[in-house]
Amino acid sequence: MAMRDESDAGLDTGPGPGGARRTLGRQLKKHRELAGKTAADFVEGDVGSAAKMYRIEAGKVPVRPLDVRQMCFIYRVDDVTTAKLIQLAHATNGSS
Repeated sequence: MAMRDESDAGLDTGPGPGGARRTLGRQLKKHRELAGKTAADFVEGDVGSAAKMYRIEAGKVPVRPLDVRQMCFIYRVDDVTTAKLIQLAHATNGSS
């Protein structure tokens, strides 16, 4: 079995905006947990409510690229990964 490049791991979006939402949510949750951040950090970073964070991480809602940028800043995500996640956020819009 071939090894996957860690930078691309989990970025296969599946069909449509719903797949992009789920993938983006998983990635953001992973980065939040790696950074040791909580819902309180999300709220303190002025991104939104804890409920919004959980909806994003569950892939339930479209995600604004600006929100992804703020989340990546709070979670100290590198610039290359942040750019990929922002690109993925653009794919979360539309009906699934």
